[in-house]
Amino acid sequence: QYQLGEKKLATTLGAQDISRGLDQVEQSLEKGHAPEQKEFALELVTGVLREHETLVSKIKKDAVKKGLTQSSPVEMTILLLGLWELLYFPKTPAKTVINEAIELTKKFAEKDSPKFINALLDKAYKERGNK
Repeated sequence: QYQLGEKKLATTLGAQDISRGLDQVEQSLEKGHAPEQKEFALELVTGVLREHETLVSKIKKDAVKKGLTQSSPVEMTILLLGLWELLYFPKTPAKTVINEAIELTKKFAEKDSPKFINALLDKAYKERGNK
């Protein structure tokens, strides 16, 4: 899942301009991915785009509650992906979602970012009723 996670990050970063539509996302997934990977990535990106306002609102609210500073675009993308997967895609175990988000953060974000990502996703996980 980690390699697919890298693709999810790149795809979602490229899809932040929603006006480009999912055609561009689909094209970026055409080569080198199994059909189930493509289907999952499209569902993930579509879900993030569909729930974008709700997810961003929750991230900002939780960040303020925890006294965390504003996130970078990379951190926000990782949070959007992880939060959507935690809240709307129960097929992926929560610990897998959180661990993958932390690994992506270590690879693509600032040194202290994994703590920020872990704190917000862990809070969402616990609020979901999983203590």
